[in-house]
Amino acid sequence: MKLIIRDGINQPFFLKAMLLISMTFLLLGNNLFDRKVLFLNFVVLLLFNLKNLDSVVYRLGKSVPLVLVLGWCLLSAAWSNWQWASIEESLIQCMLFLTCLLITNTYSIKTIFKLLKYAAIITIIINVVYSMLFTANAFSSAGMTGFYNHKNNLGLIMALCSIILFFDYQRSARKESLLFMLLSVSILIGSLSKTSMSLFVISILISFSLCFFTFNIQDKLFNFKIKTFLVVVILALFSYAATHYNEILDYLYYNVDEEFMTGRGTLWLTMLLHAENDIILGFGFNSVWGKGDFSEIYYTDLFRYNPLWVESLAASDGGYIDILVSLGLVGFAIFIFFIFSVFQDLISCKKSPYFKPLFAFFFFAFCHNISESTYLLSTNVLWFIAILTSCLTLSLYQTKHGGMNV
Repeated sequence: MKLIIRDGINQPFFLKAMLLISMTFLLLGNNLFDRKVLFLNFVVLLLFNLKNLDSVVYRLGKSVPLVLVLGWCLLSAAWSNWQWASIEESLIQCMLFLTCLLITNTYSIKTIFKLLKYAAIITIIINVVYSMLFTANAFSSAGMTGFYNHKNNLGLIMALCSIILFFDYQRSARKESLLFMLLSVSILIGSLSKTSMSLFVISILISFSLCFFTFNIQDKLFNFKIKTFLVVVILALFSYAATHYNEILDYLYYNVDEEFMTGRGTLWLTMLLHAENDIILGFGFNSVWGKGDFSEIYYTDLFRYNPLWVESLAASDGGYIDILVSLGLVGFAIFIFFIFSVFQDLISCKKSPYFKPLFAFFFFAFCHNISESTYLLSTNVLWFIAILTSCLTLSLYQTKHGGMNV
């Protein structure tokens, strides 16, 4: 079986236009890239790839860690109190994954990054024009908000745009990339979003630093040994957490300040305590938070004492806590295996010209999920980019290790 690596030249114009518009919607947020847009992309790309389904199936078979994560999400509906909500969101996640898989099977990496650059430039222009026309809405005492409803949303998108344009300028030395990168960095600073500013700098520095290390994990057997070791470590940690959960929870309860990370401590402790008796399997995917829909959060002490706050929340502002509570220790272990598998495959391709931006994207999303809930959250921009990065990494990895003729 052959893995199709396209050069991006033979695709019809409408396919490129569709992906450009979709990526722009994704960066603009405000629910522009919703399930209807996702479904449209999925159907069109699937129809276009009907003659190359063998390559799609091959990619699917090589994406075992993410398939296991999504499989566990779907399986968790069996014990979820909100089964249809769990099934529905699991299917949405499957469609999101397959759409990213189809994108990498349809376009070359070069074309995808070119369209990402154009989408970033369009997003920056729209934010600049909006801020000039609607100054009262685009600026606040807490920081610049631009086209978005919160400064952190603007900061996040500008950080992603800056990463895209920074590495495009590094590869091509195009002046427009430098100009818009400087503009996006200026807006990022104006947003006063400390998390996004910090992660932007750290992600770029680490991606560059890894290129200077002399270690080489490009041998397939060595990669297999590392993944085997990773599985053993995760299983050992899972066993310890499963047998000592009460002690771990007691330690957190007495040592984590409720005001930790601007009140996140309260949310995290509440959810962990509520999940004490269901920690192995979790409550079920998409059953904890609903924002308007009845869900597990309404059974906690947090809702009893502060119902208005709970009504305004869509997640606990701690992505890994949300994964642990909804998917349990089993699902959390599978998810961590997926994350570190992608990191390993990325590092093994560090000689690729696309390693730095892909690593910066994935590392940014990985760290951002600590303080915000982004992973496994519908069509969230960082989760989409994380999945797309994992699919693009598969293309790099299989090409590097002879995947063209399997």
